[in-house]
Amino acid sequence: MHEKHPGISSTWILPIDDRHYVKVFVWDTIDAMWAAFPHKKPDFAGLCQASAWFEHTKTGTRRAGNKFAEIHLDKNSIGAGVVAHEIAHLINYWSEFAGYTYLDDDEKIADLTGRLTSAFWVEFYKLYKEC
Repeated sequence: MHEKHPGISSTWILPIDDRHYVKVFVWDTIDAMWAAFPHKKPDFAGLCQASAWFEHTKTGTRRAGNKFAEIHLDKNSIGAGVVAHEIAHLINYWSEFAGYTYLDDDEKIADLTGRLTSAFWVEFYKLYKEC
């Protein structure tokens, strides 16, 4: 969906499970990132959008494939706190979708959080060696 907007520095996929994934977008500038979201208030350096999992059509809303969410980040603001914040949003959305509860699925939630966080930084440092 957002691949056509100017100002994207890089993209990659983080697998959630065997079928679902998150697409990560790193933008050259915060202005370029927010230009892709004219309906959002540009007051922060990242965005996790789980509604990417849905496609709005003339006949209603339907599942749009295996992409569950998108995470958008400003290249100049990426840090542990911003990434943790956006992954926390993702984990909340996924937990709701998967029917997880804190009491019953605490370890599943923690494992997924660790796996996604690790996978994010491995890919980030492959692409941005200078950081």
